[in-house]
Amino acid sequence: MNEALMTRTDINLNNRDTVSPAYAESAYRSVEDCDQFVDVISQCLSPFSTQIQNEAGFLSDLKLFRLGQVAFADVGVNRQIQVKVGKLDDCYLINIPLLGKCTFNGATANLKPCSSLALIQNVGDSFHMDLKTAECGNARILVVRIDKFLLTEYACKMFDQGDRAPLKFNSELSLLDNEGRNLWRHMNYVWGELNRNNSLFETQLVATEIQNSLLSTLLMATDNNLVKKDQPRTRCRPAQVKRVEEYIHANLSQAVSAADLAQAAGVSASTLFFNFKKAHGVTPMHYLKNLRMERVHGELLSAAPKRTTVTQAALKWGFAHPSRFAEEYRRIYYETPSETLRR
Repeated sequence: MNEALMTRTDINLNNRDTVSPAYAESAYRSVEDCDQFVDVISQCLSPFSTQIQNEAGFLSDLKLFRLGQVAFADVGVNRQIQVKVGKLDDCYLINIPLLGKCTFNGATANLKPCSSLALIQNVGDSFHMDLKTAECGNARILVVRIDKFLLTEYACKMFDQGDRAPLKFNSELSLLDNEGRNLWRHMNYVWGELNRNNSLFETQLVATEIQNSLLSTLLMATDNNLVKKDQPRTRCRPAQVKRVEEYIHANLSQAVSAADLAQAAGVSASTLFFNFKKAHGVTPMHYLKNLRMERVHGELLSAAPKRTTVTQAALKWGFAHPSRFAEEYRRIYYETPSETLRR
């Protein structure tokens, strides 16, 4: 068995820890044993059974990542496989076939490397999938696992649903419309940063907000039983918008999500964002980012260059992408962060 790429083997989301203390984990494995293939993925995602066509010469390349209570499994195989997953008790699964032909609960889709479709399994669902190799002899699928309690609690806060009704998604999501493309970009970003073992995930504020941003994007991209994408917006009272302003100012150094802001206002996130933008010209998340940018600017002005770096200041205030941060900073202050620090 070839395990040369292994860094960790125990990525397991059956516990319900928050994003801390291990904000992110990764494991890379090249597996030739079919039983071990099942064991490793079952541990990371959900128990399943599989049949593999012609097990002789079977090889699977696995890239497994965890960010808080969200797990990514990038699964590549060189054989046709049939997968059966029993009733999901504690998670939602998002399957995005990337290479090959996928038959999912009897519906077949030919998919190109840049996928156009996400297949969502709700809590309580069971399913079967047949993944066939492409002409190159390989097949590949990305599976995202999200903890049931995390997503349900987040959705109820985001959509102002106090009774925590069971969350149910439509089973298919196009990744070609605006919302779907935005979700796919978010997934690619998080997946790519985890794949690079980026040090930005060592900061809890950044790791938590990236996780929450992914949840927000998923919920806004999909039709579900709590809210419809085309649901008409209601109006916010000025006092509700004011409460959100106060919440943002009081929590600048903490992880703040769209769901937190919606809960503070007592309305759904879409209603809040629409009315906040009417009042301030920007969304509440952009308002938060602008205030944090002011904090970074102030720290760079007062810091000693030998004791502080631009990256440290940016990560402290939740800016995860250095080049994007520097570009935005220069647009606002007409100089680079490094130039401010050297003053």
